[in-house]
Amino acid sequence: MINWCRSSALLAMWLCFATPVLAQSDNLRLKEGEELPRAPVAEHAHDAISEILATDDFSRTKTVTRWKKKEKPEQQDTDESYPDWMISFAESMENAGDFFEGMALILKVLLWGLLAWIVVYLIRRYYGDVGRFIRNLNQDATPRELPTTLFGLDVKKTSLPKDVVARSREQWSQGDHRGAIATLLQASLIKLLHDHECTFYDSDTETECGQRIEAQSTKPLSDYMWSLIRLWQQVAYAHRVPSAAQFDQLCTGWQEVF
Repeated sequence: MINWCRSSALLAMWLCFATPVLAQSDNLRLKEGEELPRAPVAEHAHDAISEILATDDFSRTKTVTRWKKKEKPEQQDTDESYPDWMISFAESMENAGDFFEGMALILKVLLWGLLAWIVVYLIRRYYGDVGRFIRNLNQDATPRELPTTLFGLDVKKTSLPKDVVARSREQWSQGDHRGAIATLLQASLIKLLHDHECTFYDSDTETECGQRIEAQSTKPLSDYMWSLIRLWQQVAYAHRVPSAAQFDQLCTGWQEVF
C-alpha cells in the first residue's frame, strides 16, 4: 500500500514537470526512436519512477496455461474410383429393394406363425400337468375322498392286479372278452386315481370320465383312454367283441402309457 501511494505521488510530480515541455512542443515532430526533451527536474522524476517500476512489486510476471483445440490439417479430397462391377452390384441392390422388403415381410409372417404353433403345442402338451399342479396348490390339507366304484368297476387301489396285461390276456384267451377289457379299464382308472391324481366322482359315466381325463392328463394318455372307453362301451353295452388286433393294440398301449 505504501509503495502504491509513493508511486502515485511520483507519477503526479512527473506529469506536472513534463506538461510544460509537452505543451511547448506541439509542433515538434519526432523521428522513430526519439523522445521528447525533459526538464532537469522531470528527468530526475523520470529516473525515480523508472527505479520504482523496476522493483519486484511492479515487475511480477504470471504464466497462464489453458487448453486449446488443435486444428487438424485439412484433408485433401481424393478422387477415388470404384470398379465397374462394384457400381453395378450397388445399383442392382438398390433396384431390388422392393423384393427384399417383400421377403422380409414373408419371413416375419412365418416366424410369427411358428411362434403361435409352438405356444399352442406347449399348451396342448402340458395342459394336464399344469392343471394337476394348480389343483395341488389349491387343494385343502385334508385328504380328498376317492370313489371306490365307477360304473360298476371296483377302483380301490387294492384291486389292482400285479401284472395287468398278463391278467387281461389270460382272460381274453379263456374267451372272457368283456372281463379282459374290464381289467384294462379298471387298472387304468386305479392308476389315474392314485398315481396321476385325477379327480373322479361316483356318479361319473364312462364319457364323463373320459372328459375329466382329457382335462387332467397328457394327450397320449387321454387318447389311449378314449380308445379303451369306446371298446368297453362296445363290448359292455352293444355286446360286440373287438378284434384280436384291437385288443393286442390296447395291451401294448397300456404298457406304454402306464
